[in-house]
Amino acid sequence: MRLLFVLCVAAIVYGSLYPFAFVPHWPSGGAVRQFLATWNDLPSRGDILGNILLFVPYGLLGRFTVPARRIVWTGALLAAALQIAQFWIEDRVPQIQDVVWNMAGLAAGLGLASLTVVQRGMRSGALTWWQSPPALLIGFWLASIAAPFVPTIDLAQVIASLKPLLKAPVLDAPKVFQALAVWLAIGCLVQEFVADRSRQRLAYLAVLGLAFLLRLVIVGNSVALNEVIGMAIAVMLWFWRGERTAARRGMAGVLLLASIFWAGLHPFVFRETPGYFLWLPFEGLLIGSMLLNLKAVLAKIFLYGTSIWLLKGKGNRYPVAIAATMAVTLAVEVGQAWSGRGVAEVTDPLMALALGIVLAKWKKVR
Repeated sequence: MRLLFVLCVAAIVYGSLYPFAFVPHWPSGGAVRQFLATWNDLPSRGDILGNILLFVPYGLLGRFTVPARRIVWTGALLAAALQIAQFWIEDRVPQIQDVVWNMAGLAAGLGLASLTVVQRGMRSGALTWWQSPPALLIGFWLASIAAPFVPTIDLAQVIASLKPLLKAPVLDAPKVFQALAVWLAIGCLVQEFVADRSRQRLAYLAVLGLAFLLRLVIVGNSVALNEVIGMAIAVMLWFWRGERTAARRGMAGVLLLASIFWAGLHPFVFRETPGYFLWLPFEGLLIGSMLLNLKAVLAKIFLYGTSIWLLKGKGNRYPVAIAATMAVTLAVEVGQAWSGRGVAEVTDPLMALALGIVLAKWKKVR
């Protein structure tokens, strides 16, 4: 529980200080007076809702982690400190009203924590599901969609996220196949950490719905036709032959590796001479957009980790699963050196090796 609370605080700090474009200057007297004058300003409904939701988990998790007499004043101190820090961030406007609505969210979280059903669930260890590898792997996939972890409730931006789907849909077979493989794999993972069969379908739909919601409300995201089609096919297959899909988890792992290979080398057009190959691990992460690189790393942790987890089978054949995943990733990286697509580097096979070692050594905490 304490780890969840720490992650909650980290998420609040991240969301409040993003994009971390700090300016080295001391706020002028006029800026301070303007800040103090905002106590009477009424933010938009989206800002109000966002500020409330931001601190609901703080109150909820803090109630079971921090002594009750401290949770309120520490929350108020955190909210105020984050607003003051925004004086040094470009394009951010600190407002006293944000602190007020943050405290309203904290109070709502404390209210939820006082409910008997919530207290019973927390004390019975109901949150230990998130400590299982299948749940964590799904979490990495959702995190790759949620980055940069900045939501918007602006209706115009939500509608804009649907434009690629409605106005200019582009069909890309490798991406459709990868979406299909991803959601079949997620179905297998759900069946592992949700023991009750009657709840597996509900959990699967909940993960799917959350992923779609993140495509709509996270700044810079959009809904693509390729993912919608792949997702729809996967859902139909999972509901139609869910039991067989779970029993043949190895096949889901093979499909996931095949999608990695296809998406990485499509359209399979190669040059006569290879390009450069980066031998320094993670060197490619310093090239291009840091946000896109973060999303790629989070997605690869899911893709490679899930491939290993599904391929190992019930016999825990980790060496075979790790070798297969490393072979596919290495083939993709070498192929990219000849095709000129992407950044050819040694990072991905090493990521697969590291993930395989971590999964092989993992002991589920109960």
